[in-house]
Amino acid sequence: AERVFKDECPLWAALNCPEMLARVVCSGSRRVARVRADRQTTKISMAQTILSSSRLAVQQQLQQTRSIVYLWKRYIRPRPDDVPKPISNPSMAQRYHDEITQLVNDNKHNDAIKKWDEMRLAGILPLEVTYKLAMRMFEQKGDVEGVLEAFDELQQNGYTVDQVSRNILLDMHMKRGDVMNAERVFKDMLQAQSVDLYSYNRVLDMYIMTRKRDRAEKIIADMKGKGFTPDSELLDKLELVK
Repeated sequence: AERVFKDECPLWAALNCPEMLARVVCSGSRRVARVRADRQTTKISMAQTILSSSRLAVQQQLQQTRSIVYLWKRYIRPRPDDVPKPISNPSMAQRYHDEITQLVNDNKHNDAIKKWDEMRLAGILPLEVTYKLAMRMFEQKGDVEGVLEAFDELQQNGYTVDQVSRNILLDMHMKRGDVMNAERVFKDMLQAQSVDLYSYNRVLDMYIMTRKRDRAEKIIADMKGKGFTPDSELLDKLELVK
């Protein structure tokens, strides 16, 4: 009020005009009140900022806790060493196969994997068709380790490695873009004389996608030599590869 008095009103005017003096004092009081209000608003704003930061920190901590709980609850598959040597039990194996098939058809792949491991841990020898079902199930989930594990057990338990199981391996490597291992599987199929039209078309598609025209043409020549007809859509795609 004193500063406003000096700036806005000469001393003689204030002394000779009580109304002027009162107005100046009131004006100064209002300015002081505004300054105090601004300071209070600033304090409130700072408090809200601190509160928001605290809430964000709590949310981040909660998210981390949820992640830890999720990892703790996540199903962990048994290691190969934990699986006992299986014993043939056709009736139980068929029951497990039917249950796994139903779960796969219902798109409950996680439950199907648990049921698959339950059968293995119980020491029941899966059926040959169940091994191939498990390989396809793991292949669709992108679980390379699961596919290879089922494929190894398939061979160890005396089942025949046929076109179906090798084609699943081929699909798995192609889905991952692993051309080298896909070629290795296809070479094994050629040596075992277990190549079918599906295998040829899959490899042909792989070479077209990777723009390897010379290898694609060799596959086509090999197919025709063995009486297979390449897929017309793949031949159209090959025309676009230079």
